Amino acid sequence: MADVNSLIRRVRARVHDNVSHTSREDGRPLYLDEYYIDSIHSGIGRINLDIDSAYTVATLPVKYEYLAELRGTINMCYVRGAEGATSDVEDFPDVPDQIVTVPQLTVQRQQMPLDGPKFWLRLAEKLENEYLEALARLENRGEEGAEIQQYTMSRMSLRTGRRMPYVYDTPIKPPEDFSVAIENGKVRINWSIVFDEYFNYYELQRSGDLLFSTTSSVYASSDNHDNTFLDTVGAGQHYYRLLVYNSNDLVSYTDTASVIVP
Repeated sequence: MADVNSLIRRVRARVHDNVSHTSREDGRPLYLDEYYIDSIHSGIGRINLDIDSAYTVATLPVKYEYLAELRGTINMCYVRGAEGATSDVEDFPDVPDQIVTVPQLTVQRQQMPLDGPKFWLRLAEKLENEYLEALARLENRGEEGAEIQQYTMSRMSLRTGRRMPYVYDTPIKPPEDFSVAIENGKVRINWSIVFDEYFNYYELQRSGDLLFSTTSSVYASSDNHDNTFLDTVGAGQHYYRLLVYNSNDLVSYTDTASVIVP
């Protein structure tokens, strides 16, 4: 979550109102923290309006701290610009006149690197554009700037270590010759080997009904060359199917095969 004290320090630095840059002789900053807190709260209100949210300083995600810093600085720029335009507040630094003396000529020039209210208004305009650009970049990344864009999302194959796009992935085609048979009182299940670089594992399921409303996982293997299994079951009719998982956990199913054990 956002740290209000950190935001205050950053905004102070942007508007040249920290202890090392103050124009007060006693070393105190020009504005109390309350000014900055109000500016930050106002800035978060603008952020909430732009992203249709309801954050406070305490709940603002870290990814929006930079936006809050920009909005708080913009508000303080307007404060400094407005006060610098009045007769009782001076926002120029107290810089002495520079006097250059040469024989028979004296030149006096006042050092005034900042141009008062116009400086702060220009800075506010610049930061406003920066804020809009940063907001647009967040919006382009998805909902509230946090969602991963699917066309760049990928996962790694557990078998090969190779990465592949997830959104374009499809389940592995299951074996077509899945079969079951009775062998010496047991059920032998057979299927053809799956050759696919994104193969993850087989899972063999058994159920007492055709719809597999209740299932038991009776076998699993991550070796794609395993293609047979002997199952010991009681008398009755049993239904089997083989699940094939790829490295993105997308699953495909074989046709159901059944057998009656006497």
